[in-house]
Amino acid sequence: MTKMPRLHLAFTAAVFAAMGSLGGNAMAQAYPSKPIKIIVPYAPGGATDVVARLVSQKLGTALGQPVTVENRAGANGMIGTEAVAKAAPDGYTLLMNTAGAQTLNPVLYKANYEPLKSFEPISLVAKIGFVMVVHPSLPVKTVQEYIALVKTKSKPMSYSSGTAMIELVTESFKSAAKVPEIASIPTRAQGLR
Repeated sequence: MTKMPRLHLAFTAAVFAAMGSLGGNAMAQAYPSKPIKIIVPYAPGGATDVVARLVSQKLGTALGQPVTVENRAGANGMIGTEAVAKAAPDGYTLLMNTAGAQTLNPVLYKANYEPLKSFEPISLVAKIGFVMVVHPSLPVKTVQEYIALVKTKSKPMSYSSGTAMIELVTESFKSAAKVPEIASIPTRAQGLR
């Protein structure tokens, strides 16, 4: 939370810089002259949603206009991302997305937007890492113990996934650890992003 003022200033400066690229008619009125919407393409409660809500509060105060967060989950983040791509390019609809989803989705799936042409990046807002957790009943306390256990199993262990990035990170982990198959169990809600 102590990094929020710096995050807020960087994001606000980036929004104002992005507004400088708008045409004369858009800038004829002082920006912002109406509420701003940040679309989060994932379910409420995940990391991206929490960051968007923190940013929206500070940004709204700084700009003197309401900044709301709207969750449009589905299709690994592509539904909300497409909504922003189709919105008027006036600075009143922003996208809070993860780098992985923004770059991987158009490569892995048929996206109805051009990732490089449909968006103008304005700021890196946060860096969020991945953590590995296991059920307390599993007899492991370290990653090394987990790897050793996986290697002894005749049946694959499983992990929960809801995003392409989690799949990619897990595949990278499996390769580096030289472990046999770990089965993906996809989740419906993608609030973990």
